[in-house]
Amino acid sequence: MSVEFTPSKRGRVLQLHKLNYSYREIEKITGVSKTTAQETVKRDENCNTRESLPRSGRPKAVNHHERCHILWQVRQHRFEPYKAIAKHIGSVTEHQV
Repeated sequence: MSVEFTPSKRGRVLQLHKLNYSYREIEKITGVSKTTAQETVKRDENCNTRESLPRSGRPKAVNHHERCHILWQVRQHRFEPYKAIAKHIGSVTEHQV
């Protein structure tokens, strides 16, 4: 299980690294694993950011506007089956509804 660290904790790791602490010492002081400390320093050097990098993944099938439209249609036609609601909308399937 991965854990997101706060920007302040990442900053602490970078600060200790700049003060020439070893990764093992950083691990003992902050509780961040040695590998995580190394990756944090590497990300800061390569990408100049303390934020998490974007993760890959499947894009959403329905954007925010379409989602709002689907919800509106469901509220308007609450007793109709999903297939009929999808037909009202036209650009989505019944599974997306």
